[in-house]
Amino acid sequence: GRLVNCYGPTEVAICGSMYIVDAGEQLPDGPVPIGEPIRNVEAYILDEDQNPMPRGAKGELCIGGVGVSRGYLGRKDLTAERFIAHPTVPGQRLYRTGDMARWRADGLLEFQGRVDHQVKIKGYRIELGEIETTLLNHGEVDQVALTVVANPEGIKELSAYYRAEVSLTDAALREHLLQFLPPYMLPTHFTQLEEFPTTPNGKVDLRALPNPWDYQSATAVDQVAPRNVVEQKVFDLWVPIFPNTPLGVYDDFFALGGDSLEIIRLHEALNKALDVDMDIAYLFSNTTVEAQAHYLVSQHPYLNETATEMEAAEEYDEMTF
Repeated sequence: GRLVNCYGPTEVAICGSMYIVDAGEQLPDGPVPIGEPIRNVEAYILDEDQNPMPRGAKGELCIGGVGVSRGYLGRKDLTAERFIAHPTVPGQRLYRTGDMARWRADGLLEFQGRVDHQVKIKGYRIELGEIETTLLNHGEVDQVALTVVANPEGIKELSAYYRAEVSLTDAALREHLLQFLPPYMLPTHFTQLEEFPTTPNGKVDLRALPNPWDYQSATAVDQVAPRNVVEQKVFDLWVPIFPNTPLGVYDDFFALGGDSLEIIRLHEALNKALDVDMDIAYLFSNTTVEAQAHYLVSQHPYLNETATEMEAAEEYDEMTF
């Protein structure tokens, strides 16, 4: 027997590359390659500016050769977007497949997902499929979808939707993701659904997913002011992050719209202001002023005493005689 793994879009006559495995051969580790370009077909891995990418680096797979079609009938705009000038052969064109790929060390092409499944959040390019796969690897999660939402200030944020048979906390999911992904890839919002909305053909309808802020407003907590000096110190460092938002010690950092980069800045500010070395992982799984202050005091009991002395000194300095 023989396995023939063919790759290619309709715009380049269906098959553009091929990977063949004969009976008895062992498949390579990792994803099955999409092989090498077939005769009279060229493959290029290009960056956003249509410059060639080095071997091993991901980019958009563009195909040239005799199979490239003329374009889309009656769609000049789409034709101009998807069919671009050949980088080295004047008069020839390449078709932008919209697929991400890379050249492996052995000279074979490896599919890496869709370009439109990648997003750019605060300067970082993020592969949504990687986050979805990592969430699905959580033992209790059986379905996941990721979208990009704009918060009330117009800033893009990642929103994760998932289905599970048991109730899961956002903190538990963040803790799971942090074992495999960098902080900037963590979703800002997590919404647990009983069922995913679907289109008539059975696919997840991303446009019908609920607004994460609507979900959070239904589960909002009462706002409580800081009750001790350490909570006040932590609270004061939250205020610049959420300058126009009423805050309380029970409010969740991520539910308020905070993200992983702001958690990193909060971590630095806490360490500097309180002269401690707090574990940043704790901030991702304990995301209220109350929890963070409690952890700080549990690890550094002197903070309560030091903060009280500092407060007394400040009051003394403000006294007039």
